[in-house]
Formats: sequence, structure tokens, C-alpha cells
Amino acid sequence: MSEAEASVPAEPQRFAPAQPVERTAQLEPKHLAEPAEQLQPRHLAEPAKTVERSAAEVRSLHRSVESQDVWLDPAAGKRLREMLDEQLSRVEAWMKRSEDLARQAPLGRNPVGTAMAEKFAGRAGSTDEHSFAGVLQRYREVLEDARGAVDDAMRTYRQVDEQAADSFRKLI
Repeated sequence: MSEAEASVPAEPQRFAPAQPVERTAQLEPKHLAEPAEQLQPRHLAEPAKTVERSAAEVRSLHRSVESQDVWLDPAAGKRLREMLDEQLSRVEAWMKRSEDLARQAPLGRNPVGTAMAEKFAGRAGSTDEHSFAGVLQRYREVLEDARGAVDDAMRTYRQVDEQAADSFRKLI
């Protein structure tokens, strides 16, 4: 038997049809007493966690700059700063567009439509850390902190460069 024949299965595999998935869940009174963040869908927490990881990295960068472990050539820093400014402009535009998402959608004048409209508006426009607007606001703060770290790193580079130049002049 050749390699080609050995790699082809003798019979096609048959798959059983998928079992129907029940899409409703029972909400028992004990669930109503849980904190609201536990009732949030998991996917809403992921962007907030990602932004917080970025914030931690920027804080680490600040510490490295303060201890003069990181210096940044002003030419490279200028390019990096331009990229951060461009991203900040994008975030500002996103935040302005997100205001439209925070308006209550006309889903009807019945209790379910009203509740759903309030829920969607809250997820989009509230200041909650998991809302769209809340995540964008925190992301903007992280970008501003990163821009500050870049500025500090460029300043550190200039200071170290000036100190080295002064030391060299003293030798001459």
C-alpha cells in the first residue's frame, strides 16, 4: 500500500446531527442577590482586562524611565509620540460616535422593550468599567500615560547625553 493510500480513510466518517442547545436559563431568586458584575457576560470584561494589562505595562515603563533604565532617542520618541497622538485622535472620534450608541433605542413601549433599550444604552454609554464608553475612557488615559512616559524617556535621554557631554568637555 502506498503512502497516499494509507493516508486516505477507507470509509468517510459520519457525524451525528448536533443536539439542540437550550438557549434559556432559569434565573432563580438567589441569582438576583449576586453582585451585578457577576451577572455581566464574560466577554464584556475582556476589553477592560486588556486595557488594565496595558496600564500596568505603562506603569512599569514609567518606573523604568524614572530609574533611568530606559532612555529614548528624541527622533525615535517623536515618531512614537506621533503614533500615540494619532491613536488618541482615533479614540476621541470613537468616543464621540459612542455617544450615539448610548441613546435609548426605540424597542417599544412595553416593559421588555424598555428594559432591553435601557440595558443596551447602559452597556454602551455608562461610565462602568465594562461599558464601551468606560473602556474607551480608560484606554485614552493609558495612551496619555504612555505619551507622558515617552516624553519622560526623551527628557532622560537628553539629560544623560548632556551629562556625558559635560564629562567629556571636562576631560578635554
